[in-house]
Amino acid sequence: MTLGTSTMRDSLRVAVTITASSCDRDTFTVAAALDSLLTSREGENADLWQMMTEEVYKPIGIHHMSSKFTVEPDGSQGIPFLGWGLFVTVDDIAKVSMLLQNGGRHKGKQILSPTKLAEALYQTDKRGLPTGESNGFGKNSYHMSLWHTPYTTESGFSTSIAEMHGWGGMLVCLMPNRMIGFRIGNGGTRSLEMIKAANRIRPFAPGE
Repeated sequence: MTLGTSTMRDSLRVAVTITASSCDRDTFTVAAALDSLLTSREGENADLWQMMTEEVYKPIGIHHMSSKFTVEPDGSQGIPFLGWGLFVTVDDIAKVSMLLQNGGRHKGKQILSPTKLAEALYQTDKRGLPTGESNGFGKNSYHMSLWHTPYTTESGFSTSIAEMHGWGGMLVCLMPNRMIGFRIGNGGTRSLEMIKAANRIRPFAPGE
């Protein structure tokens, strides 16, 4: 399968979209791997950030997204860090989050791979690794650059909330009732109170 097929490109866009919202330094290794994959399939002039700008950000209405990049030996701009260094506005957060909540579709167009996105959001049987943290509802986990917080409603519905964590305490929660909660500041990444508030506004239920 070549990168030119829709499935491969959709999967690559999922990887960059979610990874670019993460704060884990290790994801820089993923950025280098994704850049290598793209250039190996489409040539040395292929640009990972340009692909994301043209195929993901602009179609959802983000016409300028700032990021940190490596600086190459000749002084030119290299690859985006992805693990950190993405500078977003509240509007950017809302648009990217809605794209994820809508299964990677925007105005009827499938931008991200629905299969890989469903896996990242725990909408399949696949699960990530435990983070070593837990709450009263279970163990937290991490998968495909998303953090997951377990939660059980008073009615007994158990779910897991996918989250994006940013440097300095930025937090975005993709609620199972399709609400989006986010906090910008240095309040850490504890999300349980935000999750409880979303459930009170519109109770979580299967099949949302």
